[in-house]
Amino acid sequence: MSRKGAAVAFLGLSCLCVLSSPAEAKIYYYTLLELVEQADVVVAAEVLSVGEETARLQVREVLKGRVEVKEISVSPIWRQHCLGRSLNFRAGEEALVCLKRSDSGSLLVVGGGQGKIALDMKTRDEVLSVARRAIEIASLEGEDARNRAMLVEATSSNAKLRSESHRYIAVKIAHSKLRENYKDSLVRLLGNDSDDVQAAALAGLKFVKAEGAIPLMVEATRSESLQVVSHASMALAQYNTEQSVAALIALTGHRNPRIRLRACIDLGRSKRPEARQAIKRLTRDEDADVRRFAKQVLKNLR
Repeated sequence: MSRKGAAVAFLGLSCLCVLSSPAEAKIYYYTLLELVEQADVVVAAEVLSVGEETARLQVREVLKGRVEVKEISVSPIWRQHCLGRSLNFRAGEEALVCLKRSDSGSLLVVGGGQGKIALDMKTRDEVLSVARRAIEIASLEGEDARNRAMLVEATSSNAKLRSESHRYIAVKIAHSKLRENYKDSLVRLLGNDSDDVQAAALAGLKFVKAEGAIPLMVEATRSESLQVVSHASMALAQYNTEQSVAALIALTGHRNPRIRLRACIDLGRSKRPEARQAIKRLTRDEDADVRRFAKQVLKNLR
């Protein structure tokens, strides 16, 4: 991967996966909670065989819904990707499978194949525990109740549930129409000592007005974690205060070019003259990608 490619991936910029045809495919990656919400049936099963159109599974445990028989056929057997699809089932493996019943009674893997999650001996119990908790949360009435339950799991001792909560905060809560309701919870998480929790909180605060938390966000820009620093930069970008802009300007001198690039983009949202001057200085940065982005940001400011 090129340095520019790595930078874009690190910064979490949205991308469209373009197929070889004129059509464009947007691939949305579902959280486990979203997958179980879509499913009528969730099972842990062993893959017995894989045919041309269906996979034959032996059900070991039913986590949601009802299955009348021990052996079931499911489809599709493919998982959709930006550039096409790949075979999603392998004979002999065990998997967590989220299934939707069609009008004809067929069992369909939800989420374009994402509803099938391979299990291994090391992580099996942990993943199934997360699935059970996700099913409990999915049964709660109303989006607000589900969002609050996922926020609670941001500091879970179950590493996979904790990670699932962090992803949910970034992709669901941050974009929810109810996101302002969770400001206090997100600010409390930002005060946590763990880098992963801080990064999740900042991801949730990117579109939430929490000016009182600006000092905490500024402090986060000094973290040793590049993920925390990057998210802090994005969260600060929505403010145009002297303190927030000064913190972003300070990041233009960060040792890592990916952070300087991130700060450049975020300073582009400010109308303060000192922000423009900092971007101009980045047009002479030692890193070619930073220089290129800085010139583009200046062009867009005209």
